[in-house]
Amino acid sequence: MATILLNLPDDLKRRVIYAAQELGVSPRMFMVDAIRQAVHAAEQRSRLMAEAHEAKAEMVKEGLDYDANEVRIYLRQRRENGLASRPTKKPWRD
Repeated sequence: MATILLNLPDDLKRRVIYAAQELGVSPRMFMVDAIRQAVHAAEQRSRLMAEAHEAKAEMVKEGLDYDANEVRIYLRQRRENGLASRPTKKPWRD
């Protein structure tokens, strides 16, 4: 396991200690978990951005996309009863 020296401002250090005590863990474990959560969130964001760029490239290449109102209806139906027909892609170019 790698060791990293981390200098915290005094106020933040006190807050970390207090938060860790409230959760019943050591300050070290609190910080490790916080870093783990932040890394996970950053990785998820990167994957989401990559998927969005791929979807945009596909949309531009095909000239097809979903109608926003149809997507809203689809999502509402999925939320309400779990059943819904996916909207179909439509041309957006003239």
